[in-house]
Amino acid sequence: MSSFKTAAMSLNDLGVDRHLDGDVDGAVKCYGNATRMLYEMRSHKSDETGEQPPSSCTSASDERPLDLPEPLPETTAASSRGGVDSRFIGMGRFVTPLKSSFHREEHRTNARDAVTATMLFNASLAKMSRSDFESAKNLLEVALMDLDRNMDDDDDDDDDDVVDEETPLFARLRLMILTNLGMSLYRLGRYDEAADRFEDACALPVLLLQDAQQAQQARAAASVQVRRAQQQHGSSSHHHHHHHHHHHHRSSSTTTYANALLRALVFSLLNCARALDAAGGHRSLEALGMVRDAGGLCETIGSCFENMDDGDGNGGGGGGMAPARDSPDLLSGAAYVEAVIYHTRGQLEHAESSYGQCIQGAMSSSSSSSSSDAKLAAAALYGLGRSLFERRRLSASVAPLRASWSLRSAHLGEGHVDSIESLYALGRSLHDLEQMVDALGIYERCYRLQRRTLGPGHVDALRTACNVARIHRTCGNGADALEACGAAIRGGLESLGESHPFVLDMIATRGMVLHEMGRTEEASAVFGEVARITERMGAPSKFEDHLARCLGGPCLLAERTPGAAAA
Repeated sequence: MSSFKTAAMSLNDLGVDRHLDGDVDGAVKCYGNATRMLYEMRSHKSDETGEQPPSSCTSASDERPLDLPEPLPETTAASSRGGVDSRFIGMGRFVTPLKSSFHREEHRTNARDAVTATMLFNASLAKMSRSDFESAKNLLEVALMDLDRNMDDDDDDDDDDVVDEETPLFARLRLMILTNLGMSLYRLGRYDEAADRFEDACALPVLLLQDAQQAQQARAAASVQVRRAQQQHGSSSHHHHHHHHHHHHRSSSTTTYANALLRALVFSLLNCARALDAAGGHRSLEALGMVRDAGGLCETIGSCFENMDDGDGNGGGGGGMAPARDSPDLLSGAAYVEAVIYHTRGQLEHAESSYGQCIQGAMSSSSSSSSSDAKLAAAALYGLGRSLFERRRLSASVAPLRASWSLRSAHLGEGHVDSIESLYALGRSLHDLEQMVDALGIYERCYRLQRRTLGPGHVDALRTACNVARIHRTCGNGADALEACGAAIRGGLESLGESHPFVLDMIATRGMVLHEMGRTEEASAVFGEVARITERMGAPSKFEDHLARCLGGPCLLAERTPGAAAA
């Protein structure tokens, strides 16, 4: 191994230590310098001697280490930045940087390995921790190309006509890169591309599990032969005890490795399902199939480990039970994703059933991460309340929406976008139930939070101001209605422009309020303004439409743009 590579790997390990200590800037510098050294090494072709890596970085094939960092839920991975919204529930990615020892199984004579791709992966983790998903995406795409190039180089160097299969090292690293690349694309709103990457990742845990099973079977056969030889030659009890201890250690390692692979498979399926749903729902049936596969895997994960441990003669005891404790959290996440997809498809009764399963699982979980359970339950309660509202079961929708607001405000803070979402939905249900006093109080609180968190010109804030004005008008509070209309119009003009349907609707509503207050001349001037704007738009007939809409009900619950504010 060249001095370039040795120094680069040492720099990478220093970067990992700094990364884990919270010094992200220092880690990025180490990763960057290490990667530049490797590229310089390649440019000088100083590492093409075919030298064997030192023994500290290799191991015999029958002692190949089983190593894969456990993927974490995206809501947990982002908790240091104040959490993420409910769009990421059920999703997961890798967050642990990799040291050079991750490559200790790589001992092929050609020295082209995955060290560069690993350093690029580590650098991408630092970028993701800073929410710089564009830079993370770029780094991960280069890492993926580096892996592909190294595989191509291996095939070109082969004397045989048979194409080499990807080694477990490359497959594990490819799994981590694809998973995090998909997450970066998802965070950037590129859902179709994210789904493609997640789908590619789904096949890799299965292949790696098959490889681990084959290796385990080979070790079991070798163990039988060793025991027979010991019996024939009368080996000492000390040697037998050492062999039993080593065997138990390998069994525990296999269990931990398989746990990480199974969790990665569950997350890959749920990641892909969420991306397909976010992409527009045209593949929602396929997404539902993936969620069901993930849920079935969660339910059987304990028995999978028991069967694997039986092959080692361990009886499913010890570390093999760890995944069974993890599966309820994964299962609740799968139920939530299933509910969201049903909701998108308009199958509301199915959605409510899945939301209920998620709530029950989160509330009854014995997990120590009670805050995570509460956030998951709050998201499911919000979804349940929304679905009941959409089915016009208004009275039934109030309790889950109120509970969702209570949990989210306690665990996320009142100003979090999810908390505000729950509060607005609660006000909207009360509005439709004609509980005007309660609805008004909630809308006004919601509007203050939206102005502070989102800004006065945000569409959600404008929608709430619109509904405040409508309640005041319904209750005969003309002056308060005019004030709310004015706030909505000012915000709308600044962010949307005077020709936007929402702004025109609110101007028309202001005219109606003035007319009802007996201020007819002012009302006529406002109506004239609406007519002039619509004429400039080349559609004078829309004037009557705006007058009709300003007599309508409150703004729609699900609107992200307030164009149909009065519908």
